[in-house]
Amino acid sequence: VEKLADRPEGIKPEDSAGFENLIPLKEILGEVVKTGPQSAKVDREYFRLLNEFGSELYILRELPTEEIKKSDLRMLAKALERMRSGKVDINPGFDGEYGKISLIGGKDFERSDQLTLF
Repeated sequence: VEKLADRPEGIKPEDSAGFENLIPLKEILGEVVKTGPQSAKVDREYFRLLNEFGSELYILRELPTEEIKKSDLRMLAKALERMRSGKVDINPGFDGEYGKISLIGGKDFERSDQLTLF
Protein backbone atom coordinates (compact mmCIF):
# COMPACT_ATOMS: atom_id res chain seq x y z
CA VAL A 1 0.00 0.00 0.00
CA GLU A 2 2.79 2.40 0.85
CA LYS A 3 4.33 1.92 -2.61
CA LEU A 4 1.03 2.97 -4.16
CA ALA A 5 0.66 6.09 -2.01
CA ASP A 6 1.01 9.26 -4.05
CA ARG A 7 1.02 11.74 -1.14
CA PRO A 8 2.18 11.88 2.49
CA GLU A 9 -0.03 10.40 5.20
CA GLY A 10 -2.71 12.78 6.51
CA ILE A 11 -2.83 14.94 3.37
CA LYS A 12 -6.14 15.04 1.53
CA PRO A 13 -7.00 16.73 -1.76
CA GLU A 14 -8.84 20.05 -1.53
CA ASP A 15 -11.83 18.74 -3.47
CA SER A 16 -12.28 15.58 -1.38
CA ALA A 17 -15.48 15.10 0.58
CA GLY A 18 -15.37 15.55 4.32
CA PHE A 19 -16.99 13.27 6.87
CA GLU A 20 -18.76 13.44 10.21
CA ASN A 21 -18.76 10.96 13.04
CA LEU A 22 -22.29 10.44 14.32
CA ILE A 23 -23.66 8.31 17.14
CA PRO A 24 -27.19 6.93 16.73
CA LEU A 25 -29.77 8.99 18.60
CA LYS A 26 -31.07 5.95 20.49
CA GLU A 27 -27.59 5.27 21.87
CA ILE A 28 -27.23 8.87 23.01
CA LEU A 29 -30.67 8.79 24.62
CA GLY A 30 -29.78 5.52 26.36
CA GLU A 31 -26.76 7.17 27.91
CA VAL A 32 -28.71 10.28 28.89
CA VAL A 33 -31.57 8.41 30.59
CA LYS A 34 -29.19 5.73 31.97
CA THR A 35 -30.82 2.75 30.25
CA GLY A 36 -30.09 0.59 27.23
CA PRO A 37 -30.77 1.94 23.73
CA GLN A 38 -33.49 -0.69 23.20
CA SER A 39 -35.53 0.22 26.30
CA ALA A 40 -39.14 1.42 26.17
CA LYS A 41 -38.11 4.70 27.81
CA VAL A 42 -35.60 5.40 25.03
CA ASP A 43 -38.15 4.44 22.36
CA ARG A 44 -40.70 6.83 23.87
CA GLU A 45 -38.24 9.76 23.93
CA TYR A 46 -36.88 8.88 20.49
CA PHE A 47 -40.28 9.01 18.79
CA ARG A 48 -41.28 12.12 20.76
CA LEU A 49 -38.15 13.89 19.47
CA LEU A 50 -38.80 12.75 15.90
CA ASN A 51 -42.38 14.02 16.09
CA GLU A 52 -41.32 17.32 17.62
CA PHE A 53 -38.15 18.14 15.64
CA GLY A 54 -38.00 15.99 12.48
CA SER A 55 -35.55 13.40 11.21
CA GLU A 56 -32.81 11.76 13.25
CA LEU A 57 -30.09 13.19 10.99
CA TYR A 58 -31.50 16.70 11.43
CA ILE A 59 -31.52 16.26 15.21
CA LEU A 60 -27.97 14.87 15.27
CA ARG A 61 -26.41 17.35 12.84
CA GLU A 62 -28.36 20.60 12.66
CA LEU A 63 -30.99 21.12 15.35
CA PRO A 64 -29.94 24.04 17.57
CA THR A 65 -29.27 22.70 21.06
CA GLU A 66 -31.26 25.63 22.49
CA GLU A 67 -34.38 23.99 21.05
CA ILE A 68 -33.63 20.78 22.92
CA LYS A 69 -32.84 22.68 26.12
CA LYS A 70 -36.40 24.05 25.99
CA SER A 71 -37.67 20.49 26.27
CA ASP A 72 -36.97 18.42 29.37
CA LEU A 73 -33.78 16.78 28.03
CA ARG A 74 -31.02 19.28 28.83
CA MET A 75 -28.47 16.46 29.06
CA LEU A 76 -29.30 15.46 25.49
CA ALA A 77 -28.36 18.96 24.37
CA LYS A 78 -25.06 18.66 26.21
CA ALA A 79 -24.40 15.24 24.66
CA LEU A 80 -25.15 16.54 21.14
CA GLU A 81 -22.82 19.50 21.67
CA ARG A 82 -20.04 17.12 22.71
CA MET A 83 -20.65 14.79 19.74
CA ARG A 84 -20.69 17.68 17.26
CA SER A 85 -17.43 19.07 18.63
CA GLY A 86 -15.75 15.64 18.68
CA LYS A 87 -15.45 15.44 22.49
CA VAL A 88 -16.23 11.74 22.63
CA ASP A 89 -14.69 9.29 25.10
CA ILE A 90 -13.75 6.06 23.32
CA ASN A 91 -12.85 2.96 25.29
CA PRO A 92 -11.63 0.33 22.82
CA GLY A 93 -12.84 -3.23 23.04
CA PHE A 94 -10.65 -6.27 23.55
CA ASP A 95 -10.83 -10.08 23.50
CA GLY A 96 -14.28 -10.24 21.93
CA GLU A 97 -15.68 -7.36 24.01
CA TYR A 98 -17.15 -4.40 22.18
CA GLY A 99 -15.69 -0.98 22.78
CA LYS A 100 -17.76 1.74 24.43
CA ILE A 101 -18.43 5.28 23.30
CA SER A 102 -19.40 7.81 25.94
CA LEU A 103 -20.54 11.40 25.63
CA ILE A 104 -21.39 12.15 29.23
CA GLY A 105 -19.17 11.44 32.21
CA GLY A 106 -20.45 10.74 35.70
CA LYS A 107 -20.14 14.29 37.01
CA ASP A 108 -22.10 15.62 34.01
CA PHE A 109 -25.15 13.96 35.55
CA GLU A 110 -24.92 16.00 38.75
CA ARG A 111 -27.69 18.51 39.15
CA SER A 112 -26.41 21.93 38.16
CA ASP A 113 -29.14 23.71 40.17
CA GLN A 114 -28.33 21.88 43.41
CA LEU A 115 -26.99 24.04 46.23
CA THR A 116 -23.62 23.15 47.71
CA LEU A 117 -22.50 23.38 51.32
CA PHE A 118 -19.12 24.93 50.60
